Amino acid sequence: MQFLDRFKEVLENPFFKTLADFIKMFKSSKSFYSVFYFLTAFTLQQAIVWKYDTALSTWFHLQGNAWYWSLGAFVFEHGSIELVGLGVVLIALLSWVEINKSDEQKSPHQCNTMTIGGDNSGIAIIGKDNHVHQHIDSITIFQHKNDKWIPWVIVAFVIVLSLLPNLEVVDRDTRQIQINQTQIQKLQTQKLQTQKLFSNLSIEQSLRIDNEIERLKDENERIRDNQKFFETLSLSVATKAKEIRQTKGNQMALEFLRSQKVQDQQREIDKKMQEFAQKFQMEARLLIEDKRYEEAKISYKNMIFYNNSYKAWFEYGNYLDKQEEYEEAIVIYKMILFKNLKSNQRAMTLHKLATIYLKHNQIDEALIYFKEALMLRKKLMKNNPKLFSQRVADTLHNIGLIYQKQDRFNQAIECYKEALEIEESLDSFKMLMTYNNLGIAYAKNNQNKSAMEYYTKAKTTAQKFIEHNTTNSDYHELLANILNNLGNFYTQQKQFQDANLSYSQALKKYKKISDKNPSRYRGGLALTYNNVGFMYLNQTQPNLALKYFQKAKNAYEPLVTYNPKVYYDKIAQTLYNIGVCYRELNQKAKAMRIYTKLQKEYKKSEMASSLLEILQKK
Repeated sequence: MQFLDRFKEVLENPFFKTLADFIKMFKSSKSFYSVFYFLTAFTLQQAIVWKYDTALSTWFHLQGNAWYWSLGAFVFEHGSIELVGLGVVLIALLSWVEINKSDEQKSPHQCNTMTIGGDNSGIAIIGKDNHVHQHIDSITIFQHKNDKWIPWVIVAFVIVLSLLPNLEVVDRDTRQIQINQTQIQKLQTQKLQTQKLFSNLSIEQSLRIDNEIERLKDENERIRDNQKFFETLSLSVATKAKEIRQTKGNQMALEFLRSQKVQDQQREIDKKMQEFAQKFQMEARLLIEDKRYEEAKISYKNMIFYNNSYKAWFEYGNYLDKQEEYEEAIVIYKMILFKNLKSNQRAMTLHKLATIYLKHNQIDEALIYFKEALMLRKKLMKNNPKLFSQRVADTLHNIGLIYQKQDRFNQAIECYKEALEIEESLDSFKMLMTYNNLGIAYAKNNQNKSAMEYYTKAKTTAQKFIEHNTTNSDYHELLANILNNLGNFYTQQKQFQDANLSYSQALKKYKKISDKNPSRYRGGLALTYNNVGFMYLNQTQPNLALKYFQKAKNAYEPLVTYNPKVYYDKIAQTLYNIGVCYRELNQKAKAMRIYTKLQKEYKKSEMASSLLEILQKK
């Protein structure tokens, strides 16, 4: 018991607490472990032989000694951390041997008792001759009673230190990724457990969990992107020289500095401009992390002032596009086109600009830019087919979509077939979408036999992809979409039995994948419900149509919080369909309530007016 009391007394002493604090400080930087070992070794060597004043002065002196840090960095760079730890233990053992020498050889400062003065003068160390040998300002070490077991405590303490390098040290960003990943796993487990406990989750609960998982995944992706970005930042000459000095010594740092002869003033100015640009670029990315978007925009503008490169302008344009500031994004991409660009850069900018126009349904402008991008990408594909083939196919596909919107079906089919030829050679899953769109284009062009041929190809190819990868929800979604379009085709042909079968298969697929990720796949489920409703209206069965339109509305409503711009309009359209059903069922009061809801809540005056016009006809 006495031994434990003494052991506790030593460990609670400020000397050891100082060591513990020092360990905590350096745990965040693995490269300083070796430095800490040297510092500890020197200090303990003095403390063990009871030279407290020398120990403390060594401690504080070595912290500010440049040679000491360079030595530590060199050992870390070229030696083994574990060997350094072993060296610390050996120094402690040698010191313990020294303390057991004859009294004549012991330090004149060795003492039997350490007495703390009653004023602020500090600590009085009293030697064997009962004279005060030295004061140490206001620092309490520990009371020594000449117990020879104390060195063993210190040796044990140092052995613990030698194990520290085995601890994993991670930076702040990596730690955040790990925290997010753990949270994702917890949410997924919570969802599964809740489903098992209550048989099913409400749409709102499932959507909330899925949105949080997606947010955490997006945050991890953004952190990884920033980690890569920060690694590419260039260091100034002085900072680089400092790094070389710490690892290779003064002479190597001097040689590096003397080799950096400035060619002319312009070179120095360009370098400073680049450093300022990187500063503002980093500011913008950090502000985006904190969701301070207006400030990020200012930082991006400052970045462009200092860096007029293609990459800087493109990054700013991409940021504006993501923030849905489309008009300003279009201006930025058009300004990029006036720069001296490489062919692939120009093609990428044209494609991006066309995509923004297509989002805004400005199809004439989109077509102009897609065509120019296609011409450049075809030239690039000749020299590098591996890199540019899929990009050519993507641009062809988008041009096909525009022609389809313009009811230029023959030209749309031409583009789709050219894209398909590339995709089939690459065995790309994107061929599924091209088969599907060919089916739609042929159907709208009243070429029913060809439409059926490509719908069938789309369906069988999707099933093959699923056989090889049953867990890929994207493949299941594509098949569900194909089945939905096939149902539409059968409805147009008045083949209602086949239509019903295709819709049922599509709904089964959509339900399965939307349970896992409602925010992504539930919109497809709602769309198919709507199409089933139209099928029953075509069969003059408004009661059944009403049932499916209401299902579509219920499926859409939770998605408004996820993407209000998209699903707000879809709910309004579905309400209109419900109103039409009430009118067909001669339930005028209910139909008028739908009209009022459209007019007041959804502010869809045109749709509300159309519904009112239909209601007034009967």
